[in-house]
Amino acid sequence: IYSSDMEAAQKAKKRIEELTMEAKVGEIYEGTVTRITPFGAFISLFPGTEGLLHISQIAPGRVERVEDHLKVGDVIKVKVHRIDEKGKIDLIRPELEGKIPPRRR
Repeated sequence: IYSSDMEAAQKAKKRIEELTMEAKVGEIYEGTVTRITPFGAFISLFPGTEGLLHISQIAPGRVERVEDHLKVGDVIKVKVHRIDEKGKIDLIRPELEGKIPPRRR
C-alpha cells in the first residue's frame, strides 16, 4: 500500500486486513449486536462476518427476552464456540463459559 499520507495508508491496510479475516474457533472478538431475534442475537465480528449468540448463551439462568439483555449497537465480547460445515458461527460469552452448558445442535 502506497500513500503520501501515513494515516490514510494505515486505514487502508486495516480495511484490507478486515476484508480477509476469518473467524477462528476459540478466538475472542469484540463484536457489535446487529440483529435481535426471538432465539438470540446476531453479532458482527468484523465486516462481512456475523455469528449467532443463542438465547441460552446470553446470561446465566433463563432468558425470556433477548431485548432485556442486549440491544442493537451494543458492543460485547464473544468467543467462537463452533463453525459448522456451512460456515455458520456459534458464539458464546467468554465470561459465562463453564457456567452455562454449551448449546447442542
